[in-house]
Amino acid sequence: MAEVIRLQERLDKMPRRHIEPCEARILLFTGIRYERLTDENRRPETRSNGTKRKKH
Repeated sequence: MAEVIRLQERLDKMPRRHIEPCEARILLFTGIRYERLTDENRRPETRSNGTKRKKH
């Protein structure tokens, strides 16, 4: 069974703390894509999304 905890009731019972201002950094992780190529000169003709690679 779940236990319902009402946060507002608990916050009302606790005294407020004085918090000093400080700096913060927001870090966003957008993901990383790894591709393994077995041969340096051999590249796949198409990408994983189906589009063709540009010829160099």
